[in-house]
Amino acid sequence: MRLGRAVLLATLWLLPVGATFADEYARLVTDPPALTAATLDRLNLTQSWRIKLPMDSRANGIALVQPLRDRLYVQMTSGSLVVLDASNGRYLWAASVGVPYTNIFPIAETDAYVYQVNGTRLYCYNRANGVLFFEMDMGSTPIVGPAARDNEVFVCLGDNSIYKLRLPVRGVLKQSTYRNGRKQSSQPEDLPLSPESRSPRFVGSNPIGGPTQFDSYTRPTRMRTIGSGSEGENKSPSLAVLPSLRPPYTVDTGSRTESIVILESLRQPYLPPRKGTRTPSIAVIPPSIARAETLNDIRGTNYGADKVWKYASPRRVTSSPLLTEIYLFAPITSTGALENEGRMIALTLDERVLDFSIDLDGQVPSALSRYGDTAYTSTLNAQTYAMEMNTGRILWRQPGGPYPEKPVASDRELFLGGHGIGIARLNRTTGETMWSFPLAGSIRAINPKFVYAANNRGKLFILDRNRSVGSIGVDLASLEIGQFPVPVVNEYDDRLYLAANDGTIISLHDRTYLDPVRLAPPPPVEAAPKKDAEAPMDAEPKKDDN
Repeated sequence: MRLGRAVLLATLWLLPVGATFADEYARLVTDPPALTAATLDRLNLTQSWRIKLPMDSRANGIALVQPLRDRLYVQMTSGSLVVLDASNGRYLWAASVGVPYTNIFPIAETDAYVYQVNGTRLYCYNRANGVLFFEMDMGSTPIVGPAARDNEVFVCLGDNSIYKLRLPVRGVLKQSTYRNGRKQSSQPEDLPLSPESRSPRFVGSNPIGGPTQFDSYTRPTRMRTIGSGSEGENKSPSLAVLPSLRPPYTVDTGSRTESIVILESLRQPYLPPRKGTRTPSIAVIPPSIARAETLNDIRGTNYGADKVWKYASPRRVTSSPLLTEIYLFAPITSTGALENEGRMIALTLDERVLDFSIDLDGQVPSALSRYGDTAYTSTLNAQTYAMEMNTGRILWRQPGGPYPEKPVASDRELFLGGHGIGIARLNRTTGETMWSFPLAGSIRAINPKFVYAANNRGKLFILDRNRSVGSIGVDLASLEIGQFPVPVVNEYDDRLYLAANDGTIISLHDRTYLDPVRLAPPPPVEAAPKKDAEAPMDAEPKKDDN
């Protein structure tokens, strides 16, 4: 007993000031073994994939893993961003910018862009391939992750300011058809100026919802007769300029060989037409080495973003804001540690007008959760709120907690968690507590039958989602995950992710659900939502013997 107490005191002495056991546990470097077939069978789980990301040193590790839609965004402690396909773990793209080993904040994404903050800079990537679209110095350090919609992004800084930025737009034709060899166009439409819009990818490979096919058009070939010596033959002109490298990427030149070839900039889709082994008679030679390197640079042009407005908040924003069609909804609190109050503010997106605010009983320690236009949060004074973001109306207020972990909202429930406090399942509509479980502290994943929750001591619990004994949730099985200290919370679907600081990431799912199951599908349009069908109960994890 004395030896164990001495080891514990020594461990606490080594912790840096302000660090918690959970923080230090998440930084452990481990070499996790493979999960055995017997373990997976006992838990009724299937391993979808397992990868190991390369690490440049033992100081590097996984800082944050975000499952968003069909992507898995992995941020390293060194500041690198790695993007994986969530369905199979396939590497998509990576970016390494900014200051290494600094604060890590959640990223934001739209259908076309991914936004990341690092140091005092904001970075915008093409979501399809990771090309850096722009970077911008904000003049102060961001304190929370950005929020984005369409071609707009909102950034909250440490000087209590909130910026709205807009990506540049240009006129892009909605439709174009060819009639009798001539292009017929409709009215222009403003769209974000991105590498994809500048030069769309070839047919069938656009993963961001753009056009899947382009107008078919064959450029007519004109037969020329030049001179009298070889009348009727196809001649090779002395000077030719290739047309634009855009869809449908067809260049009909017959058997002609150009004396001079001028190519456009080698940017997306990186598919200059191949002319076999033909060599032009004249090539353009850059005037200097610097100019040659500029011509060889195939990266996207850094266009930047326009600052639309700036709002000076009276207090500091504590977590990433939420966006509706009308408002920016964000929690603010006093910078003083002893002041025990919080507030929600709603700014109009177009005019930065503070339309209303909601006073809360206590500070907001975690990020907001949402379902539709309803926001959920829990305060340090053990109060949980459900608020309509477009009206400012408090739908319900429920005591309990405090739950410092980010709430997880589904179509039926709201799950709360806090290490040392436990987790709770609430009715999302009324706020009524359905059951609680004191041994776990954070939600990891949820499917129609089970809830996967973990504590900060390296143990994963599998709970029955729909049953309880009195007010306590039913513990069906457990798994030691001490070798996977990096917490991954999946708020999007039912996939369970385990991560370690050596770069290992594992994707698991219940065998009943081969395809991903959305945790919070979009709210129904009708006033009366349909009744959920009962989940199949044909397979369950086996109860632990101990």
